Amino acid sequence: MASTSEKGKKNIPGLLDIMQFPKLDLIFSKYLTSIFYISLFLMVFFGLLQFDSRISIGGDDSDYLKSAMEFSRGESFPSFHGVFYTLLIGWMIKLTGFQLIVFKLLSLLFLLGHQVFFFLSFRRHVSPFLLGAVLLITSVSSGLLYYGSHTFTETFYMFLQSGLIYLIVSMVVSGGEGFLLKKYWKFYLGAGVVIFMMAATRNIGYAALGAVLVFFLLEKKYLQGLGVFAGYLLVTIPYSIYKKAAWGVQGSDLGAQMQILMQKDPYNPSFGHESFSGFFTRFYENAGYYLSTVFLQESGFQKTDNPKSFYLVSILIIALLIAGFIFACRKKQKVFKLVFLYTGAALIITLLSLNPMWRQSRLLIIFMPLLLLLLFYTLAETANLLDKAFIRAILVGLLGVVFLSNFVRSMGKASEMSQIRDRVQKGTKFSGYTPDYRNFLELSEWAAENTPKGVSIGSRKASMSFIYGKGHRFYPLYKLQFVNTNKLLSEIDQDTPVFFMNDLDLEGKNAALVSSLKVYLKAIISFEDDVYSMYQPGTDALLADSLLRELSIEPIRSVSRFKNELVSGSKRTTSMIPDELLDNLYRNHVHYLINASLRVNPDMKTDRVINTIERYMVAINSKYPGVFTLVKQVGENQDEPARLYKVNYEYCKSRGWEPAR
Repeated sequence: MASTSEKGKKNIPGLLDIMQFPKLDLIFSKYLTSIFYISLFLMVFFGLLQFDSRISIGGDDSDYLKSAMEFSRGESFPSFHGVFYTLLIGWMIKLTGFQLIVFKLLSLLFLLGHQVFFFLSFRRHVSPFLLGAVLLITSVSSGLLYYGSHTFTETFYMFLQSGLIYLIVSMVVSGGEGFLLKKYWKFYLGAGVVIFMMAATRNIGYAALGAVLVFFLLEKKYLQGLGVFAGYLLVTIPYSIYKKAAWGVQGSDLGAQMQILMQKDPYNPSFGHESFSGFFTRFYENAGYYLSTVFLQESGFQKTDNPKSFYLVSILIIALLIAGFIFACRKKQKVFKLVFLYTGAALIITLLSLNPMWRQSRLLIIFMPLLLLLLFYTLAETANLLDKAFIRAILVGLLGVVFLSNFVRSMGKASEMSQIRDRVQKGTKFSGYTPDYRNFLELSEWAAENTPKGVSIGSRKASMSFIYGKGHRFYPLYKLQFVNTNKLLSEIDQDTPVFFMNDLDLEGKNAALVSSLKVYLKAIISFEDDVYSMYQPGTDALLADSLLRELSIEPIRSVSRFKNELVSGSKRTTSMIPDELLDNLYRNHVHYLINASLRVNPDMKTDRVINTIERYMVAINSKYPGVFTLVKQVGENQDEPARLYKVNYEYCKSRGWEPAR
């Protein structure tokens, strides 16, 4: 092993023992602080060049702002996701008012804060060369910098994440032995507060609590672990009391999300809960996507528009993480043991719990700096163990490629954002969006200005409509209200008149007769290729039979026959009750709906659009034809238009509908 000067040993004890890159480490150790400041400069420079003043089309960032505004008004308490971040923005709104640019700049400040704590946490425990390389890579990462100008929770969570590591490293790993409550009580409380904020911001933050406790357990520092847990409880218990007393909110913020995570389909609870084997399938599919596609894209090895997954890469990453943890344990490197425990626990929970249909790079981006550090640490330790120069050369080459790739990509993103800002300056505030979102947001603004203030407007992207609608009430219609088909059919009494018809059977029939028959429609049952309607005429059974004869239709009149012939052979069956959909709108004071042509693939115009509201309307209109009246259209029919419809409740009442009480 190469030696260093006595001065180097004094200032950075044992650093070169971790990785045998003496020349690089010696150079980087002399200029590590300067490299850190350069990384901050690059992060600010590229962060401002790539700064996006628009609301993201992802929706979650505007959801946080909408919830924060409602909290600041005293209307509701955020209780689904991003809770603590939402509360933070809500308190800022109370103090300064709604300042979108300020909230966006705050994200960049959090990213800088992460960089500071990341440097302070590892500067005395990691090879200077490796730490300096990772700092430079993250400072020019366009993936990370994207979140530096949006109001997602990513940069705030990363700030807390690196802050927690810094607390534990500086106060425990580098501190004295024993409990030392009098000396370290601020650490225990501080670590507990940070863990609480992490868990209250993103549920994956609970992995931090588990990892820290396991770390202390492995280190046989039981009282220190108890101290951190006590600090966590000292914040969590008053927070729970406050929610219940001030807002009437009971239970953990984790509950609602856990219920969705357990479902086979997050948007359709009627499909039931995921099986034991299903979670392993999730892990396999998610590992292929996040540890292969996303990691390769965000690290710069693969283009961002390349959807390919390489499962061999996923296996290699998992193997390297396991090997690195073993290295850290054998060499008693406490810092790496802690970081491996936390990162590993967070990744396992993420890959097991997420439904594969949620493919979002931001779910991995918060771990990218740690992943890069851990993977390159493992490669360095492997090179030392095997004493192979070519492995060291590969490591240096990989770090260089990752930095250059991210630098070039950030330059491209900066140029792209410059063009968008030019279009916005020359046009309107919607000019930077694709036509589908431009029409949708323009209509949202128009609807807010031209509909009564006391009513709500249904929107698939309600929070975006809320922001551009200057606080008007928009009701979120993110998913359809499905019911379990088997449960629906099992609740029908044998003596209850009921019949089923394929909707195709009504095409071309007398419109007046069909309209009269639709009054008895109870539910819409969809299979892979067919849609059937279930009718319950009640005391009007004879009249319904007369209508069927006039229409020359013979429906399926037996529930058992319908189940045996159609339901039992279908893999995916969804059912909706039109009256329940209508009741939901009425109960939430929704008098208007925005049906937009939002693309499924935001980067390409195709025939596929997000059709949640269209399906909602079709289901209700199937029983109450004419219930929706077109009020306003923005955009030509061939140009991804957005349409505003009014809901005519009085018309539905005239056809026998009574609002549920």
